[in-house]
Amino acid sequence: MKKKLLFVVQRLSDGGAERVVSVLANCLASMDVSVNILIYFPTDNEYPVGQDVHKIYLTNSRQQYDQLFIFHKLRAIRRVFKSVQPDFILPFLYFVGMQTQLAGIGLKCKIVQTVRNDPRSSYKSRVRRYLRNSLFAVMWRGFAQNQRQLDYFPKFIRKKMCILPNPVSEEFFAVQHAGGNIPKIIAAGRLQTQKNFAMLIRVAALLQKQGLSFKMEIYGEGPLEKELQQLITDYDVAGCCRLCGRSHNMTRVYSSADVFAMTSNYEGMPNALMEAMAAGLPCVSTDCPTGPAELITNGDNGFLVGMNDEVAMAEAIRMVLSDDDLAHRVGICARESIRAHYSPQMIAQKLLHEVLRL
Repeated sequence: MKKKLLFVVQRLSDGGAERVVSVLANCLASMDVSVNILIYFPTDNEYPVGQDVHKIYLTNSRQQYDQLFIFHKLRAIRRVFKSVQPDFILPFLYFVGMQTQLAGIGLKCKIVQTVRNDPRSSYKSRVRRYLRNSLFAVMWRGFAQNQRQLDYFPKFIRKKMCILPNPVSEEFFAVQHAGGNIPKIIAAGRLQTQKNFAMLIRVAALLQKQGLSFKMEIYGEGPLEKELQQLITDYDVAGCCRLCGRSHNMTRVYSSADVFAMTSNYEGMPNALMEAMAAGLPCVSTDCPTGPAELITNGDNGFLVGMNDEVAMAEAIRMVLSDDDLAHRVGICARESIRAHYSPQMIAQKLLHEVLRL
């Protein structure tokens, strides 16, 4: 009989964790696994899943979900668990994991918790860090995205965990580059402090001051939009740098780009960087915890620079844009390295055999 998996997410759009759920769900559904996704509320432009993946909505809207008291949310979640009767439950993101663990008390299903960000940096509050670590102490199994995340946890928790990187959707490996008359620098991510797009805007100012002709496009939405737009005005780079909002077709965006830049203060396993590498783009990233150093071998399949080092970031971007042969070689190596280690089939197999132990 097919094993039943139930992913749990707040929504199936916008974030990297949600993107991973959609990719894994589609791949697992093709591997004789019964795949369900519990989604707290529907949103526009959800990541696509196939007909073999069963979506279950907890409520009909974000407003309806927000109006529920926590007790009623937990009761509704538990009701879904009882109805589906999954063998394994995989919540994505900390607060969803906490709700899942509470709703599943006393049920026979096995809950697998996930680390989606650098555990050292993602929570400043001691209370929240304690609650998160307590959550991992009582789970059945769990996984981190890389070794540095795993090493954060005490030995008794690590014994229940393994490493499962993010998969990259096959569509990104098929990207063909059109190119343009003016070199284009692309960045993508939520407009929040973690991503440090303020640094990238200052890099644009440096490159403009050096006389480089380029376009810089930053894709994403978030709470710092107005602040970043003001920074673009303050540094007088509106002519070459713009905020583009969220794109629903990143393959098209990557096809028109010449270099991808990431300036994060910390990461988990950065989907945008992985997708850009899979698309064959030369990538320049800060060497932040955690993720970039696991993906990039400096000078081989990309470039790493120090955190907040605007001069080094500008120099690396300038070097790539001024040397077509270097950009082409690094882009090919980037695509090959991602294909070799992070294909959906490979990661789905690891999930089944190393995490779920099937």
